[in-house]
Amino acid sequence: MKINNISEKEYRLFNKFSALKIIMIFLMILFCTGLLFPVISPEFNGKIYISHLLGNVFSLVCHQSEQATFHLNNLNLLVCARCLGIYFGASLLLIITMIRSFKSNFGIKPLIIFSTQMMLDAIFVRLHFYPYSKTVAFITGLLFGAVVLYYILDTIENSFFIQQDEKYKF
Repeated sequence: MKINNISEKEYRLFNKFSALKIIMIFLMILFCTGLLFPVISPEFNGKIYISHLLGNVFSLVCHQSEQATFHLNNLNLLVCARCLGIYFGASLLLIITMIRSFKSNFGIKPLIIFSTQMMLDAIFVRLHFYPYSKTVAFITGLLFGAVVLYYILDTIENSFFIQQDEKYKF
């Protein structure tokens, strides 16, 4: 059976992949809400147990240096500017792919370019070639997060189709 030039099998796979993206968006929103919790909840500073719990959770993925962290309403976010950019870049790309699906064969070049620029920024700051900039760190993280998530989504999508194709081979 064909539905708008798509086989029923491809249509089911597309729906499964869309459901997976919705679950990923929900998890990303939950994660980003957690790292913005100090700003979202004014009572955050009074809750020491919650503060320590969330601080420990996000310390697993970020160094949480106070000098590298954005401050909103005189409160530190729970991750540095670069990590915040990575998470927001990934979240933004997830939302964009839910609105408009796109398929491109970029190859590995964008991943190398954006990961290299992020690493070079971190190395140059550590070697004192120029001072740390939260804005630059956020932007390099944003680009890197979006590109990495693109490759993750592409890999997941390809694995759906590869598994389905192998299932029907004799």
